[in-house]
Amino acid sequence: MNKKILILSYFFIPESVPRSFRTFELAKELAKKGNSVTIYIPNYNYDYTELCKKHNFRIIKINSGFFLNKNKKKSISKQNKSEIYKSGNLKNKITKILFFFFGEKKIEYSLILFKNLLKIKENYDLLISISYPIFVHLGAALALTFNKNLAKKKIADCGDPFYFHESIKLAVYFKYLERFIFKKFDYITIPTDKALNSYLYFKKKDKIKIIPQGFDFESVKTAVYKKNKITTFAYAGAFDSSYRNPKLLFEYLLKLKINFKFLIFMTKENVTFNCIKNYVKNLEDKLELIPNTPRDDVIFNLSKCDFLINVENITTNQIPSKIIDYVLSKRPIYTFYPENFNEKIFNDFLNGKYDNGYNFDIKDYNIKKVAEQFLNLK
Repeated sequence: MNKKILILSYFFIPESVPRSFRTFELAKELAKKGNSVTIYIPNYNYDYTELCKKHNFRIIKINSGFFLNKNKKKSISKQNKSEIYKSGNLKNKITKILFFFFGEKKIEYSLILFKNLLKIKENYDLLISISYPIFVHLGAALALTFNKNLAKKKIADCGDPFYFHESIKLAVYFKYLERFIFKKFDYITIPTDKALNSYLYFKKKDKIKIIPQGFDFESVKTAVYKKNKITTFAYAGAFDSSYRNPKLLFEYLLKLKINFKFLIFMTKENVTFNCIKNYVKNLEDKLELIPNTPRDDVIFNLSKCDFLINVENITTNQIPSKIIDYVLSKRPIYTFYPENFNEKIFNDFLNGKYDNGYNFDIKDYNIKKVAEQFLNLK
């Protein structure tokens, strides 16, 4: 039986971040299965007319905020490399202090979303609220408080934990706000069992389901690999000084006497740049920072590299979101933890020896299987 499905998100294409992929791939597959899918997203400066026709879903754009977060998505496609370098240490410290007490500016989106959801007269079979940020769930929870019949089944899909995130500090009242939010949902879905303990305070174990990130394997295009004249390796995603710090890698790269090319397809551009800015000037043209790249293009470019770099999170409740793209690119993967960089293995990779490459089974990440898991929640 086909269902009426409502999906709520703060991220969507053309923005190249994991939660954008989560929303798009899930909406696309659910509609492909014959369901009626409606998606609420911020007001991106992007024409979705042809996309909606192609995939047979409906998109409703709403404001991203009304004051500090107003029109936040309007210029996302116009961002350029120069904007990466604007964030300073003082600004970062102020941002952390404000985040501790008030959360993010994205909280404004929850109020806009709440207001728009109250206008809905339809009843849905399934509501899927997708975070990050947690404030998508807050908007949905507020709406469900006043309209319990908005959807028969309510799912809060989570990426990284919020209050119990191991590298983020928040005021204690956010724990109780998060508990209020999750009481309005029937299930919490998380991408990995590593995060399970971060949610047991909010839901019983049988109401927390593991549903990984889903990808359309059939749509992926890769290049025919040819060994590069200059050894070329790449990283895709974000660096973070707190839990995904590549310091040991960069310190070793500075010591290398050979020529190489290191491509970084950046997400969270400001945070990533601030983490590696001390090395950028010294590595000069050996390092190339590439922001705002569509996921399909990232995978295609990764497939042309000699090998790929993966930095594991030091936290136990997350897994790197780009691993699936790495595997789909069909290139060897050198992986290390921030505090344990193995120079010998890395040198083997530089010399084309990939015996110690990282292996990861991606069969559970097929979007067809992932969509069925959402549909089968009782």
